[in-house]
Amino acid sequence: MFDWLKKLASPAAPPAEPTPEERRRKLIDEALVNAKAAREAIGEDTLARIAAIMAQKNNSALNKAKQQIAEIKGERIADEMKSLIHDEKA
Repeated sequence: MFDWLKKLASPAAPPAEPTPEERRRKLIDEALVNAKAAREAIGEDTLARIAAIMAQKNNSALNKAKQQIAEIKGERIADEMKSLIHDEKA
């Protein structure tokens, strides 16, 4: 008759959450398995071509210019921009 009270008195314990380190390790393992499967599906020759294209893209003139601008001091860039504007008006 009072069976419903027994169910309320002993609730099921929630499953223990994995620690951040366990979750991190699990994600890394999954990523390695996925990377290995993708490498096998794509093939080594295709990966080599993709790597070559990416290396070529990183060595483009635009990226070299961006790198040079990043290395220059802000004042010098401002002076160059002002001189460009002045030259256009003249």
